[in-house]
Amino acid sequence: MATKFQHLPFEKMPGATRLLVLSPDPSRTDNGIQCRLVPATFDAAYEALSYTWGTPDDLGLKIWVNDFHFPVRQNLYCALTALRSATERHLWIDALCINQLDSHGKGRQVGMMDLIYEKAKQVLVWLGYPDEFGNLAVNFEEPSTSTTKAPCETKSLPAFELVTSIVERSKKPLGFDEWGYFRPYFRQKWIHHWQQLAALYNAAYWSRLWIVPEFGLATKLQILYGTSSCHGDIFLVFRELIYKLPVWASAQDQGALFHATSAVPDIGLSMKKIMGSKAMHLPMKVKHTVFANGFENVLSSCEEQYCAERRDKIYALLRLPHDLKDGDIPIDYNASIPQLYERTLG
Repeated sequence: MATKFQHLPFEKMPGATRLLVLSPDPSRTDNGIQCRLVPATFDAAYEALSYTWGTPDDLGLKIWVNDFHFPVRQNLYCALTALRSATERHLWIDALCINQLDSHGKGRQVGMMDLIYEKAKQVLVWLGYPDEFGNLAVNFEEPSTSTTKAPCETKSLPAFELVTSIVERSKKPLGFDEWGYFRPYFRQKWIHHWQQLAALYNAAYWSRLWIVPEFGLATKLQILYGTSSCHGDIFLVFRELIYKLPVWASAQDQGALFHATSAVPDIGLSMKKIMGSKAMHLPMKVKHTVFANGFENVLSSCEEQYCAERRDKIYALLRLPHDLKDGDIPIDYNASIPQLYERTLG
């Protein structure tokens, strides 16, 4: 009889994976994050989580998976807390759905990463959690039928309110004044909105290498910060509106930026942080021209992105469109780094 959690070898079946079934909110059921892992195929309805693992911590956070404790890092714990709803949610989350101790099984799952994110009904982009998540009361007692207060309520996020308002305004023709969509928001009451948006554009999430395929392969995106959300299409349209500003056409002429925001310089500083962020410069969708110029160019465009596993510098990008064929670089987590680089450059 098992005394600790074990992954069952579901992924050995062709085209199979695991899904995490997240139980409903504790205010309606129990006092812990309850989950179970189930075998599944890509015909199932599920959501895929795109997030950053974060650095290892000593918080001792655990969730219940198949009636066993499973240790997780703080960022994932908070994401699962925010994602609980009144009904079950079926999720694909790499840290849980892939047996990280099985290098062969991990390789098979990474080799299907394009299917995992393309077939998801939506990809949930978890940017992090607000301050009220920082000191979650954690109860690791056995599951019970007692009820507890939900850890946090859904709130409207000023940054997402700003993005949505500007995108809505952009649907109305304003002639040739590219700044026209933004001008109503260059006022004192919008300072906090811009500052918060600049912080989100510079969140640790955007430094990850894996977000390039996760974001790029998604058919539908939802941007999350705590319990607040913004539709991915709105986020991408806002990004395109920033690109169309004269500040870009004139080689990022900062004078044009500060002239447009001269009445509220704090907003100008926030816009400068947004424009210089990785979130503005990453190739977000697979139709981006960088993917039409060969695998070497894809590697070069993502060279500053971070991943803890050095082999993923190559493997994370293999399922994107490029000039390589399936099998040209086999996904093998037992291969040494020199062997992998030799295969890549050979």
